[in-house]
Amino acid sequence: MRQLGVRLFYRWIDFIKNHDLIFLFLLITTIYYLNFRSMPSGDTLPASLLPFSILNQQTVFFDQFSGYIHTIKVPYMFSVHGGHYLSQYPLVLPVIVTPLYILPTLFLNFFHIPIDMLNPSFKIICYSMDKIAASFIATLSAIFLYVTLKNIFSEKISLLCTLIYAFATNTWAISSQTLWQHGAVELFLVILIYLVVMNEKHENQHNFLMMGLLSGLLIFCRPIDSILLLPIIYYVFIHGKMEKFYYLCALILVSLPFAAYNLYFFNNLFVII
Repeated sequence: MRQLGVRLFYRWIDFIKNHDLIFLFLLITTIYYLNFRSMPSGDTLPASLLPFSILNQQTVFFDQFSGYIHTIKVPYMFSVHGGHYLSQYPLVLPVIVTPLYILPTLFLNFFHIPIDMLNPSFKIICYSMDKIAASFIATLSAIFLYVTLKNIFSEKISLLCTLIYAFATNTWAISSQTLWQHGAVELFLVILIYLVVMNEKHENQHNFLMMGLLSGLLIFCRPIDSILLLPIIYYVFIHGKMEKFYYLCALILVSLPFAAYNLYFFNNLFVII
């Protein structure tokens, strides 16, 4: 009986090793959810609400939440342009998490729950999705870090560094709690590093295409963090013309919608935060 137990234990260990990404994802996500609540902030309110506006009203305006906005003593997180309420913060983060909100939005519409922060049921769903989306982004960044490190170091060192990143930094304290721009910037940076490591192993011009897309998203997600792209830009610069072409084309392509939005509504290339 004891031998059977030992055998099953080692089989379980082998199973975990063969499915390490799944187990690591579940472990980190579970721990992030342990407080069973989001920690919303006025700064992150537009990011929490915008996916519902995009899916329900096909707009980036917050007009359907005007009643709730009027109850906020100092609604600094919103601005009015052309009679419409707009976010004072960049749109990149809420746009990229919008697919996660498809099922909750269908649920709200099916049960005729008003998409209104003055409705208690919607408020619970909104804050729950805020937590889910933030934790998903933070966990995903940890997974990409683990995969990247495994291509450089041993599995044990990679796991240790990933756990430190996930639980001993502000990734847990801030990024996983609510939809701050910091979480998205972490994710973009980690994937960029992953692409560099992969490109060093097997050069592929498509890696530079993805680097350009992620660089553009990072710039318009949190402009002040653009300085973190300098090593990536240098890496692209030391490669050939086609790599630079792919990188710049992708960067410009993904940046155009956000640049156009900022210029049209704010007369500025960037929404400075």
